Amino acid sequence: MNLSESLKNGPIIIIEDDQDDHFLMENVFTELQTRNQRLYFTKGIDALQYLQTTDQIPFLIICDLMLPQQSGIDLKKQIDQDPILRQRSIPFVFMSTSFRKELVSKAYLELTIQGVFQKPNDYDQLKRTLDLLIGYWSVCEHPEPMHN
Repeated sequence: MNLSESLKNGPIIIIEDDQDDHFLMENVFTELQTRNQRLYFTKGIDALQYLQTTDQIPFLIICDLMLPQQSGIDLKKQIDQDPILRQRSIPFVFMSTSFRKELVSKAYLELTIQGVFQKPNDYDQLKRTLDLLIGYWSVCEHPEPMHN
């Protein structure tokens, strides 16, 4: 397996404080037969600690905008400020139930993100959205990480 394929087989990181959403998303990933391991975090700090200590390069990070103790925007700023995590170029999208236009603008103007999505209220729409995200990043080329 080449490096690009290896990166595409990395875990999917979901940072979401709602356990019901964990359950729904896991059902969708199972129905979609997503092969990537899924790692769920309820707090940004826990996800950041994982990212800073793992040798695995995640396939995709899906993050809520509104998290306890720290917003998704603040978490993404920390990821962007970490030179090792920044050079890994991990695809990062926000998926949130409620968001304000100013947060969407801030996310695109101040951070390195690849999308902001309204979390669907409908299970089938959630399935379509996650299927599109997985499909897109499965065929998108990823840069090779630099070695330290």
